[in-house]
Amino acid sequence: MSVAAKSKSKDKSYQSYGKLGELRKELKERERRAIGRILSNADVVLSTLTTASDDGPLKNLPESHFEVAVIDEC
Repeated sequence: MSVAAKSKSKDKSYQSYGKLGELRKELKERERRAIGRILSNADVVLSTLTTASDDGPLKNLPESHFEVAVIDEC
């Protein structure tokens, strides 16, 4: 393979890697918005203690969204 061909191949790899990063970022944003829409329309949400944490999907809702929270860790 010539030097020019290797360079072109590397450029394509970097472009593909960059595009993959953009697509992953877009996917995360779409997922965050979808989860937010679903949860904001829910009357009842069942979750584990872990997913109810500040790092879980409920972080997309305002703190006053639910009137009551019941945690049952058996």
